[in-house]
Amino acid sequence: MNLHENKKVFGEVIEAAADEFNLQSFQVEKDYYVSLLLKNLQEVVPNLVFKGGTSLSKCYDVIHRFSEDIDLTINFEGDKLTSGPLRRHQKSLIQLITETIEKLDFTLLNDEQDEPIRSKRHFNKYRIGYNRTYQEEADFQMLDHILIETSLGFKPFPCEIKLVSNYITKFLEKENITYLIDEYNMHPFSMSIQSIDRTFLDKLFAVCDYHHDKDYIRKSRHIYDIHMIYQSGLIDSTNLASLTSQIIETRRMGKKTYSCEAGYRPREVMQEIIDDEVFIEDYETNTKEFLSKYVAYETSINSLQEIVTRGWLPEEIPEDVTSLVTNLI
Repeated sequence: MNLHENKKVFGEVIEAAADEFNLQSFQVEKDYYVSLLLKNLQEVVPNLVFKGGTSLSKCYDVIHRFSEDIDLTINFEGDKLTSGPLRRHQKSLIQLITETIEKLDFTLLNDEQDEPIRSKRHFNKYRIGYNRTYQEEADFQMLDHILIETSLGFKPFPCEIKLVSNYITKFLEKENITYLIDEYNMHPFSMSIQSIDRTFLDKLFAVCDYHHDKDYIRKSRHIYDIHMIYQSGLIDSTNLASLTSQIIETRRMGKKTYSCEAGYRPREVMQEIIDDEVFIEDYETNTKEFLSKYVAYETSINSLQEIVTRGWLPEEIPEDVTSLVTNLI
């Protein structure tokens, strides 16, 4: 039996966990269903990899920001999937995700005209409805569904095995209510995760790309995430130079990755982002709303300034990134 099938106990632990972690009940409920979906997917999808911001909360426990999107990919041989293997992998993934949605009595909400899911694509979005008990406040910006984004274009790296948890399980563990964890199989589960170093660097480059397009709405969360990762002490700075060159090569193959083009000056652009405070308005509205422990914009941006000063981004992107060296201080 899953926990949500016992509505009385489910409601009690949701509200207790929400109180413990300074969250809204609808956030804790959604976090539970995100974990339930992830757990069922990793049981059936070979080589599934969980990546992105939500992994920072559910696996590394380094952010106090409610993150609701699920970014997934798969591990495969080689650096990039060509059209034939891409279609086979994507077709299998689409089938397994839709079967899992049906198994859990969730609903696929995609409109076939506006948001079709296709096996020929590198990227797909799945908007998934679940049985909501709690409704968010009218002015809250949380999506009313679970969003899965799958990207199969490029090989994920580096990956490591981590435990995936959720707010309810964390609360039950803290209060030593182990019998509920056992009875409803709420134990953290193992999953392949794209490393925190990769997420850190991806977010640094993404912030530059968003600035190029003046795309700031709901993007300031990356400033907060970068700060929290930086302050966590989990970054392996000795590995950043070689990893940076690999990431630049990979990102170059994607779209709107201006920050990885030859001649681009990441440190200079990042300093402009800091000096002009381009993300502050969104941070003080959208990002602030999702933080269970508030971190001021000035605090987050100070970490970004330290990162720039330390030289953890190249001064200029060379044509041949294999020779790239960042001057770590």
